[in-house]
Amino acid sequence: MKIAIENAIFHDIGEFRNLYRIILNGDQRHVFLIDYPSILKSVNFEKMEPIDREILSLSYVSNNRTEILPKFTISKVSGNNHFSTDEAILYLDQPLNILLEHGLNDRYFLEALFKHFDEDKEILKHLSKGWIIFDHAGGAGPIKSVINGTFRSMQTWPKKDKKVYLRFFVIMDSDKKTNVSALGNDKENIVKYLTKNEITHHVLVKREMENYVPELILATLEDNYLNEYCNLSTIQKDYFDLEKGLIHERGAKKGNKEVEDFYASLNDRSWKILQAGINTVKYNSENFKNEFGKLFNDPNVTKNSLIGRCGGTKYENELQEIVNKVKSLL
Repeated sequence: MKIAIENAIFHDIGEFRNLYRIILNGDQRHVFLIDYPSILKSVNFEKMEPIDREILSLSYVSNNRTEILPKFTISKVSGNNHFSTDEAILYLDQPLNILLEHGLNDRYFLEALFKHFDEDKEILKHLSKGWIIFDHAGGAGPIKSVINGTFRSMQTWPKKDKKVYLRFFVIMDSDKKTNVSALGNDKENIVKYLTKNEITHHVLVKREMENYVPELILATLEDNYLNEYCNLSTIQKDYFDLEKGLIHERGAKKGNKEVEDFYASLNDRSWKILQAGINTVKYNSENFKNEFGKLFNDPNVTKNSLIGRCGGTKYENELQEIVNKVKSLL
């Protein structure tokens, strides 16, 4: 994370002690924007141990680098984007919380993205150090409850507007049944809530994370249902419910006309197979959410195979966008 530090902090012994903790506990994962030549003259800097001065020298860039925008400024002046050293400690002691609808299944998907789309492996390093954690919301609905609980835990923190302290990234399935389906009211309300609270988030373009499993992985399972899924058109695969299938019989009174029109190219045999839902020994209604995501760990999952299922180019695609959003919060 890029953090600006005002010179006055180095001249206040109380603030400097806190700053000392921030710099040393940061384990060189933060970049500090400071006026280094000026702080060299401060009494407190001169009292630092040589090794600690070296750590600081390795972690700073000049505050004259206008192209580098800090996440916040450590300052003696109050403001939404200005933190005291006490506030900075509270904020930085929090890990980045990646909030998932379905903890286990969703985590495999994201770990595959971090492995294949984060070239410097910065995110994986943060995960290994505990600087990023995955949190399981238990579906889309409880997402707001989890974040509201964090707000309540911050009631004694200095600023009135607590959202400046939040460290969340939220990712959700779109749950769209077709490419023309609107986002459901529940998801739309969550997006509005996240936007209002300035929480970085991503709603998947496809229906669910399972729709991003490369086809070559599914083909190796030698399952009639999955083979029929692989025979769908690209856009049909994007919005197919891999777990439950088409559910209704074709032409059923309680069926969904939008869905029927979307899969109008299917013959009756294919419809009947895809209506049943997945039901292999390993992947069935009881263990689907816990097991299917593990396919992202297959050694044949690569950046190219993920892009092949996702769409886009090597440098511009939805999966890279997700990784870039997470990296912007580190």
